[in-house]
Amino acid sequence: MEELKFAINPSSVVEDMTVASQQLVEIAKALSFNSKIIVMDEPTSAITEQESKKLFDIICNLKQKGISIIYISHRMEEIYEICDRVVVLRDGKNAGEGKTRDLTTDEIVKMLVGREVKSIYPSIEKKNTNAEVVMEVNSLSAKDVVHQASFKLHRGEILGFSGLMGAGRTELMESIFGYRKIDSGNISINGKYVSIKSTRDAIKLKIGFVPEDRRQQGMIGEFSVAENISIVVLKRLLGKFKNIKSSKERDIADEYISKLSIKTSDSKNKLSNLSGGNQQKAIIAKWLETMPEILILDEPTRGIDIRAKQEIYRIMNELAEKGTSIIMVSSELPEVLGVCHRVVVMAKGRVTGEFVKEEATAEGVMKLATEGV
Repeated sequence: MEELKFAINPSSVVEDMTVASQQLVEIAKALSFNSKIIVMDEPTSAITEQESKKLFDIICNLKQKGISIIYISHRMEEIYEICDRVVVLRDGKNAGEGKTRDLTTDEIVKMLVGREVKSIYPSIEKKNTNAEVVMEVNSLSAKDVVHQASFKLHRGEILGFSGLMGAGRTELMESIFGYRKIDSGNISINGKYVSIKSTRDAIKLKIGFVPEDRRQQGMIGEFSVAENISIVVLKRLLGKFKNIKSSKERDIADEYISKLSIKTSDSKNKLSNLSGGNQQKAIIAKWLETMPEILILDEPTRGIDIRAKQEIYRIMNELAEKGTSIIMVSSELPEVLGVCHRVVVMAKGRVTGEFVKEEATAEGVMKLATEGV
């Protein structure tokens, strides 16, 4: 940890760490083997820009020592910064390759999706900031990780939350969803104060939550696609003798497999057998079946390819147009700026400011994200 300049106590229990800190430990472990070939699968998906730069310095040093790196990433800027050659895979097949310096971003994206893409992000209509307020959070605090956080969410709005690792964004969302105890402050939904002491309370209030760590918190990998999609609405599927109607469960799953373009051989297929992007779409489907008024998406596109990202952006856009209010937490600044109507910025557990889409810039957001850090 000292050599890598990662600020982590080696005696810490990994289970208790954030996803980002766990990722740093995994990187340190991989480098400790003194291997001749190192495979890095999305190593920067959960770490900050500063930590990514440290990792890139390490990769450069390893290359100079003759160590070969296979680097898997969906982040285009990283490919150009550290990779000598690129191999593009699509649907399990080689879709093209070449020297990085000879390929443009558009050419790589075309290989990835099989067609030209003018813009990764969908066009979204300008949102009326005077639209009905669906949820208002006032001075919410939670156990030393969230401090006096306040914001409003409008009907049919995609509200982005940006900030550095440890900013408190995930903890704020977990507090709103009843997963984390609120120490002070209040939440009102549709103009009425509500008490959310458990995730069950949040679900009753028509709130859905796609968590940051989909494998640990968002899905049961050994369950089928159908079982995962229906798990929050099982009461609706009970028969006369309290048995689950499997035919109805499959019908629901098949509808979402078609609607969200989930790639699977069958709804009986284990969710763990699907790709990351398709797992994520199944988790979103689970919450869509609850018909939420508010949907919280925490890092919904982390570790998935451009095609899956575009599908999720499309789903978000369609939901917003139908009146669902969406909160999107993302560590990818271009994504927040490209997808959201407004951006709320956090630093050290506090809300440090917000921007409407037309006024949001990378520089402005980063200035607020580093306030007091």
